[in-house]
Amino acid sequence: MPDMLQNENLPSEIGEVIQIIFSKWSEEEKQVFSMIEMTELNSLKLTLGLDIRNIFQLWSGNQKLLLACKQEIEKRPELKEILWKIFYLSSWEEGLLDEEKQGERAKEEEKSAFAEVFSEMNAYLSSELIIYLTWNSLQKNQSNLVQLS
Repeated sequence: MPDMLQNENLPSEIGEVIQIIFSKWSEEEKQVFSMIEMTELNSLKLTLGLDIRNIFQLWSGNQKLLLACKQEIEKRPELKEILWKIFYLSSWEEGLLDEEKQGERAKEEEKSAFAEVFSEMNAYLSSELIIYLTWNSLQKNQSNLVQLS
């Protein structure tokens, strides 16, 4: 991954971020990333996710990219369900007892937790979206493995 970018060079679009990520990865890194199961993407939020948050200044300074992430989720509401299942559901379920997981109360609490996660676009949620969309672009277009190296 590149070093932290200067403010004037910060990408403001998700596609730009994905292209930068691909341009910095070796062919082998792209291949390994493409073979990860969607459910395993959660394991990358403290490594790749941290790199994304730092390099693209999602913590501070890159409001345009945060806005682009918010707009992407608004434009494609199915992304909320996908991101919830990958990055949040298992953590939320860990806090429940087995008998609670099936109850109506748990369903209502999950709806509430879901709404809270997506109530505000922040650096974490943006980096998780970028991880997923980067992975998804490799799944849809295997030519990225060769084309972008």
